[in-house]
Amino acid sequence: MPDERRRNPRVPAHLNVLLLRTGLRPRSCRVLDVSPGGLFLEYAVSRGPQHADEPPPPENGETVEVRLLVRDGETPEHFTLGGRVTHLTPSGLGVLFDQPQPVLMGRLLRSEPAPVDRDPAATGPALPQPPPREENAMPGRTAFYAVLAIAVLGLALALSQWLTTGGMRQELDNLETAYAALSTELEQLRSRQSELVALTRTLADMGRQMDSISASMGELRSGTERPPTPAPAAVVETGPASTTAAAPVPDESPASEPAPAAGPWQINLITLGNREAAAAFAERARARGVPAEPRPVTRADQTLWRVSVPGFPDAEAASVKARDYQERLGLEGAWVSRR
Repeated sequence: MPDERRRNPRVPAHLNVLLLRTGLRPRSCRVLDVSPGGLFLEYAVSRGPQHADEPPPPENGETVEVRLLVRDGETPEHFTLGGRVTHLTPSGLGVLFDQPQPVLMGRLLRSEPAPVDRDPAATGPALPQPPPREENAMPGRTAFYAVLAIAVLGLALALSQWLTTGGMRQELDNLETAYAALSTELEQLRSRQSELVALTRTLADMGRQMDSISASMGELRSGTERPPTPAPAAVVETGPASTTAAAPVPDESPASEPAPAAGPWQINLITLGNREAAAAFAERARARGVPAEPRPVTRADQTLWRVSVPGFPDAEAASVKARDYQERLGLEGAWVSRR
């Protein structure tokens, strides 16, 4: 009827489908619009020798099948829909489904479709109206992207936590390695410190032994020294009544030299272990013209007595005088030092 209008408006669509016909090769077509009750296919007839094996176009009322793949953000799904050709136009053909397809429309339609009005005479009978869509239903594509965003965020958080944990573990390993190295160096320093302490004690013992040896040698020298032999008395003959008188013996020991002027250098003659021996040696040295004096010195917590002649202005003057004093006292090993 010319005034009949379609009850179910069709929605524009752009889908590639296969048109299956009994006994003929499948033909690829393009969907121009679709509704729950049917669809309109773009079907161009190819002419020419190169298309001689092309199957003839469908006839009105012919039974066909339409196979299509729907991708809407959910799991892809294949649909094979049976129907019949209801009308033919120069641009294509209309197919009425054997059964209404609300599931297909629910997958294809995610928004309120804009109706496509066609001439009832050209498009054939009206198709059923698709069921109303739930107002609060989340679109499948939006849900897919929301789930994808949540998954990416979770992966990023897990990766960040893993990197942070790995960095902390690496830093902890570095600290443990540094601590082990420092512990090893500390043990080495402790062992060296004990060696130094032992060496210091050994040197102190050797110093005490050397001072004892020097003191013993000084005592030995002082014990073996002999006083000078006095000259024989002069005999004076005066005749029968002459008498023998002993002339006074002059003291051949040189007078003690005055102590040098105050200076920073001194001649060290000998070191003894006690004060009495040092005082006796200094007395004998002064008797031979050496202005010596005993002074206490401390070596390794032990007090010794050193006999020296201080007051020389420089080391050269002290060295020259030291040779003279050694000859007078019969010594060896006198040395020069600063006070």
